[in-house]
Amino acid sequence: MHRLVEAATAVIAEYDARKAEESRSQQAKTVDADGFILVTRKRGGNTSEAAARTKPKEHERKDFYRFQMREEKRSRLLELREKFESDKKRIEELKRNRRFKPY
Repeated sequence: MHRLVEAATAVIAEYDARKAEESRSQQAKTVDADGFILVTRKRGGNTSEAAARTKPKEHERKDFYRFQMREEKRSRLLELREKFESDKKRIEELKRNRRFKPY
């Protein structure tokens, strides 16, 4: 059992060392004969980072057709009217009880 754990630890350490060496070699700058640093473009890359940078799609319209827009507008207006009437009744009730203090 101990040998298995030691072997797994050794493999993981070797893998980490190899990855660290690869990242160091990629970060190492290549100098040409004139002393300038050569800039190379890395191809491929991680697609998840590119996907994270893209903007999310705008949400699709739920009321695509004209009649749906009209119905939605009517329902919003009815809702506002009902809310207005209920507020008006509530204010009248508060006035009757002499508890109305708008400020």
